[in-house]
Amino acid sequence: MKQNPDLLKEIRERYDDGYSADLRNREEMESDLRMIAGDQWPEDVRLDREGDDRPCITENRLPQFVRQVANDMRANPPAVKVIAGSGGADKAVADILTGMVRNIEAKCATKRPYVTAGASAARCGIGHWRVLTDYTSPTSFEQEILVEPIVNPFAVVWDPVAVTSTREDANWCFVIDEYSEEDFAREWPKAKPVSFDGKDNEAWSTGWLNPSRKTIRVAEYWRKVKEPATVCQLMDGSTGFKDELPKELHEMIVNERESDRVRIEVIKTNGFEILEEVQEWPTRHIPIVAVTGEEYSVGQHRVRHSVIRFAKDTQTLYNYWLSTQTEHLALQPKAPYVGTAKQVQKYADIWKTANTANHSILIYDVDPDAPKSRPQREQPPASSGAFSEQVMRASEGMKATTGIYDAGLGAPGDEKSGKAILARQREGDVGTFEFRDNLNAAVEHTGRIMVDLIPVIYDTPRMVRILGEDGEEDFAEINQPMVNPQTGEQVVNNDLKRGEYAVHVRSGPSYTTRRQEAAESMLQFIQTSPQSAQIVMDLVAKNMDWPGAEEFAERFKKMLPPNLQPETDDPQEQQQRQAAAQAAQEQEALQKRAVNAEVVEKEAKAAESQADAQKAMAEAAQIQLETMLQSGQFERLVQEVVAAQLAQAMAPQVPAQMPVMG
Repeated sequence: MKQNPDLLKEIRERYDDGYSADLRNREEMESDLRMIAGDQWPEDVRLDREGDDRPCITENRLPQFVRQVANDMRANPPAVKVIAGSGGADKAVADILTGMVRNIEAKCATKRPYVTAGASAARCGIGHWRVLTDYTSPTSFEQEILVEPIVNPFAVVWDPVAVTSTREDANWCFVIDEYSEEDFAREWPKAKPVSFDGKDNEAWSTGWLNPSRKTIRVAEYWRKVKEPATVCQLMDGSTGFKDELPKELHEMIVNERESDRVRIEVIKTNGFEILEEVQEWPTRHIPIVAVTGEEYSVGQHRVRHSVIRFAKDTQTLYNYWLSTQTEHLALQPKAPYVGTAKQVQKYADIWKTANTANHSILIYDVDPDAPKSRPQREQPPASSGAFSEQVMRASEGMKATTGIYDAGLGAPGDEKSGKAILARQREGDVGTFEFRDNLNAAVEHTGRIMVDLIPVIYDTPRMVRILGEDGEEDFAEINQPMVNPQTGEQVVNNDLKRGEYAVHVRSGPSYTTRRQEAAESMLQFIQTSPQSAQIVMDLVAKNMDWPGAEEFAERFKKMLPPNLQPETDDPQEQQQRQAAAQAAQEQEALQKRAVNAEVVEKEAKAAESQADAQKAMAEAAQIQLETMLQSGQFERLVQEVVAAQLAQAMAPQVPAQMPVMG
């Protein structure tokens, strides 16, 4: 083990700064968790009431508000989508990266890192998870990426200057764990023995040693180291640091600027010595991600809230008034029987237990002085309505301070339509949306960490497993060297190191839920448009959630027209599809030729009919003319026309009258 006084001083000072800056929030976090766990009475009040045999009721209503937020996160899980950016990024590679991220998340699904941290933020205001790498098996040299939850929300101490909800802007942080004396000696046998008696310990050791529990605090100290460097851009759009580029590429530089190169280092220490040598993390992000609740600044102090932070007082009042009401009712005497002494004198033993035993019959004697009366029970004392009112006010106060009302908690309302019910349920979602939004931001930052880390871990040619949105697995080849058939140059297919990629997160119902909703919508569409059923039935069957749905979808898919058949790599299926397409084209051509022939035939018949009609008209005119010639009508008609024209020509012309001048 090496001593590095300057580094150890930096570690101790930064730890103290981070812990002190967040101390008030940590105290409230502990209070929140105690209340959630059911420790809701002040210790002195609880002991006093229990000592006097007074009721001390705890009806814990806070977990239902936390469950509402946490289960909403489960019902609407965030999903990472990788998008191609600049520098030669490719959409196909972006899709592969998306599938690889899904595969990483699926392998860690049993540990539920996202929901665990989100639920912790709802309970006490903050939660964490981490990204790490490990070998795929004890005998393998290939590594894989994992995401694991940090169960203890107090285990991480952040740089006070970090203000983002994910803490991605932090320059350093600590991840704390505590070891017993035996476990510490077993893990680091060369470390210097630690004394808990306090004689040889300095003042700083109080933050690193716990004498009461005999535990030693061990911290992972993560820090960013910034170095000035020159960033350059090449002709193909790719970028990098100038001193890391091969010299033969310097001629391709088109732009330069000064920047900082960020390195991430991690150091393990117990505050007294460096337990493990400094290791460099291969990305520019600290792989610790925070999920926070509602957070804002009050002056220089950063305030952080959980869902139930302001409901704790009303929960305490609820318990107090419920206990007081119970105590008041318990101390009230039971309604007594009223009668004369002579009526119950002989049966005194029975009447003494009338309020404590269930007698089948109560016997009495008739009093001669009051022959018409009999023993009767008095009306019981009425309970004060003030207690019930205070209990109801405290119950409503918890809903008001959390922003989650009856509809969000599942209580039925007066609404009848589905839209009205969903609108009421959305009130609670809107009131706590910041928690889900911060979870989405944390998952998005995790996606960026993984996209930066994947090319480093998966840096050799290999076949990787990828997952689709529907959970179906597939495999893709990455980093495969090949020769460009057009240029003959050596290239890398699906090169993960080339280009810049962005990350987008979508939050909504799970794929299964959306598939069921899609199936219902498709069936409604088919009912309104039955003629579309033959070309969409494979999609409807695929979205059904019952055994055999996939087989139904495959059979319907084979019944699709050739132009709608999906692409396949099977040569036999491709040949069959081409033959079917050719047959369909030939059939279509035959139908077109038949239609054209029918049109030509109709046009010919129409032209023939028109010629026959014209011929008939000409023949009728000829017959009429011959008839007129034979009867002399034609000569008389000509003479009449000529006489009319001569009369018109010889008629006198009347000049126009001139206007009279005055």
